[in-house]
Amino acid sequence: MAWKIGEKLKNARLKESIIVDAIKDAIQPGDTSLPGSPPNEQTGELKSSIRSTPEGQGFLVYGTDYATFLEYGTLDMAPRPFIRPVLEEKKQELTLDIKRQLQG
Repeated sequence: MAWKIGEKLKNARLKESIIVDAIKDAIQPGDTSLPGSPPNEQTGELKSSIRSTPEGQGFLVYGTDYATFLEYGTLDMAPRPFIRPVLEEKKQELTLDIKRQLQG
Protein backbone atom coordinates (compact mmCIF):
# COMPACT_ATOMS: atom_id res chain seq x y z
CA MET A 1 0.00 0.00 0.00
CA ALA A 2 1.16 3.53 -0.72
CA TRP A 3 0.16 6.82 0.85
CA LYS A 4 0.44 9.91 -1.35
CA ILE A 5 1.87 12.80 0.60
CA GLY A 6 2.10 16.28 -0.77
CA GLU A 7 -1.34 17.26 -2.00
CA LYS A 8 -2.32 18.65 1.41
CA LEU A 9 1.20 19.60 2.47
CA LYS A 10 2.56 21.82 -0.27
CA ASN A 11 6.20 21.20 -1.29
CA ALA A 12 6.42 18.21 1.05
CA ARG A 13 9.24 16.67 -1.01
CA LEU A 14 11.58 19.29 0.42
CA LYS A 15 11.36 17.46 3.75
CA GLU A 16 10.63 13.93 2.61
CA SER A 17 13.31 12.29 4.75
CA ILE A 18 12.04 14.02 7.91
CA ILE A 19 8.59 12.50 7.42
CA VAL A 20 9.85 9.02 6.49
CA ASP A 21 12.25 8.97 9.46
CA ALA A 22 9.48 10.13 11.82
CA ILE A 23 7.17 7.36 10.56
CA LYS A 24 9.89 4.79 11.23
CA ASP A 25 10.54 6.30 14.67
CA ALA A 26 6.86 5.90 15.57
CA ILE A 27 7.35 2.12 15.39
CA GLN A 28 9.03 1.15 18.65
CA PRO A 29 10.21 -2.26 19.88
CA GLY A 30 7.75 -4.08 22.10
CA ASP A 31 5.03 -6.65 22.40
CA THR A 32 1.57 -6.32 20.92
CA SER A 33 0.53 -2.68 20.67
CA LEU A 34 -2.60 -1.25 22.21
CA PRO A 35 -5.51 -0.23 19.97
CA GLY A 36 -5.11 3.38 18.89
CA SER A 37 -1.35 3.34 19.53
CA PRO A 38 1.31 3.00 16.84
CA PRO A 39 2.25 -0.60 16.08
CA ASN A 40 5.15 -2.04 18.01
CA GLU A 41 8.14 -3.54 16.23
CA GLN A 42 8.26 -7.27 16.71
CA THR A 43 10.10 -8.57 13.64
CA GLY A 44 11.37 -5.34 12.08
CA GLU A 45 9.58 -6.06 8.80
CA LEU A 46 7.19 -3.09 9.00
CA LYS A 47 9.87 -0.57 9.94
CA SER A 48 12.32 -1.77 7.29
CA SER A 49 9.59 -1.70 4.63
CA ILE A 50 8.87 2.03 5.02
CA ARG A 51 10.30 3.89 2.02
CA SER A 52 9.36 6.71 -0.31
CA THR A 53 9.52 7.67 -3.95
CA PRO A 54 8.91 11.04 -5.68
CA GLU A 55 5.42 11.61 -7.05
CA GLY A 56 4.59 14.96 -8.64
CA GLN A 57 4.96 17.74 -6.04
CA GLY A 58 4.93 15.22 -3.22
CA PHE A 59 5.96 11.64 -2.66
CA LEU A 60 4.56 8.22 -1.96
CA VAL A 61 5.26 6.35 1.26
CA TYR A 62 5.23 2.58 0.94
CA GLY A 63 5.09 -0.18 3.51
CA THR A 64 4.30 -3.87 3.78
CA ASP A 65 0.95 -5.17 2.62
CA TYR A 66 -0.29 -5.25 6.21
CA ALA A 67 0.68 -1.62 6.93
CA THR A 68 -2.76 -0.50 5.72
CA PHE A 69 -4.46 -2.91 8.13
CA LEU A 70 -2.43 -1.48 10.99
CA GLU A 71 -3.07 2.13 9.99
CA TYR A 72 -6.82 1.82 9.46
CA GLY A 73 -7.76 -1.38 11.32
CA THR A 74 -9.92 -4.25 10.13
CA LEU A 75 -13.24 -5.75 11.18
CA ASP A 76 -11.36 -7.76 13.81
CA MET A 77 -8.60 -5.33 14.81
CA ALA A 78 -8.70 -1.73 15.97
CA PRO A 79 -6.47 0.75 14.08
CA ARG A 80 -2.89 1.27 15.18
CA PRO A 81 -2.16 4.46 13.23
CA PHE A 82 1.46 5.41 12.69
CA ILE A 83 1.45 7.46 9.47
CA ARG A 84 -1.43 9.92 9.89
CA PRO A 85 -0.35 11.03 13.39
CA VAL A 86 3.17 11.75 12.11
CA LEU A 87 1.80 13.81 9.23
CA GLU A 88 -0.36 15.85 11.60
CA GLU A 89 2.56 16.31 14.00
CA LYS A 90 4.99 17.39 11.27
CA LYS A 91 2.55 19.44 9.19
CA GLN A 92 3.01 22.74 11.04
CA GLU A 93 6.78 22.29 11.44
CA LEU A 94 7.26 21.54 7.75
CA THR A 95 4.97 24.35 6.62
CA LEU A 96 6.92 26.91 8.68
CA ASP A 97 10.25 25.55 7.44
CA ILE A 98 9.13 25.67 3.82
CA LYS A 99 7.87 29.27 4.23
CA ARG A 100 11.27 30.27 5.68
CA GLN A 101 13.08 28.63 2.76
CA LEU A 102 10.84 30.34 0.19
CA GLN A 103 11.32 33.74 1.83
CA GLY A 104 15.06 33.37 1.47
